[in-house]
Amino acid sequence: MINGSALGIAILVGLFVMTSITFIAVRMYAAGTNNAAKKLLNDDDDWLFKDFGDKIYDVIYGDKDPVGVAGKLGIDCDKYFENCRAAKVTPNIKKVIVYSLFGVFVLMIGSIGMIFLKGNISFIVFGICFCIAAYMYYYQQHKLDSKVERMKDEINDDIPRFIGLLYTELQIGMPVEDAIKTLCGKMNDSLLANEFKDAFTEAEMGYSGWQEALENLAFRYNIPMLNVFVQNIVTAYNEGVSITETVARISKEVNESHLLLVKERAGKATNTLLIPISIFQFVPMIVFLMYPALIQLASSGIGF
Repeated sequence: MINGSALGIAILVGLFVMTSITFIAVRMYAAGTNNAAKKLLNDDDDWLFKDFGDKIYDVIYGDKDPVGVAGKLGIDCDKYFENCRAAKVTPNIKKVIVYSLFGVFVLMIGSIGMIFLKGNISFIVFGICFCIAAYMYYYQQHKLDSKVERMKDEINDDIPRFIGLLYTELQIGMPVEDAIKTLCGKMNDSLLANEFKDAFTEAEMGYSGWQEALENLAFRYNIPMLNVFVQNIVTAYNEGVSITETVARISKEVNESHLLLVKERAGKATNTLLIPISIFQFVPMIVFLMYPALIQLASSGIGF
């Protein structure tokens, strides 16, 4: 006679191993761009894991709009596309959907394990599956989001210093585009300076004028302070208004906005620190206060 628990364990292990191998193969294919074997596989359209996410999506959903499917899975497509623009990453919403489906599938395996398995092993299996599901469903989206947030914070911190130095360059009569290029050469460690440098390189290659290149940069990051700076600079240049006076005015506004932003970050950091402090302070206090009552209940046999 077949043991039900043994059969359940065998099925779960098989599903888990199959999912793990598939996931590892996809990750190995996605990594190692300098690997000769990967280059060879890139040229082989019959290789199973070439564009694996797209293949899985096409098998499950066919010609359905990925944006609509992603919305039903709780994926914020607008934020995803905005983050891809900022990080200069080619969007692949099908891959995000497939990762999410893998996460749901692994969570289902863990839930089945809770039914078939007995004892502590069921909780261990479910815990492992839950962690893997969270990684596949949440972390893959959160990783890009965190990267872009770090980039935006770095740019926000660079803007006041950049505008202050730009004002100094403009005071000696240097044209605004030359002043920005000069600053980009001096601030090699600045993400904002590197982005401006790339924008001017794009303009010099003839893809657009430097004004349009800066507007594209501001649109890609969608940072309020950067938007204000670029919009005022471009408007002043096009209308023949004194750019030096415009930059002086913007510098004051940006410094005030940045000060408020720093205070807001400090407030969030303080609140984040207070949460674990409160937990470790109040939980032992509650246990200490309830201990005599628990002893009394235990001795009287009530509730036990």
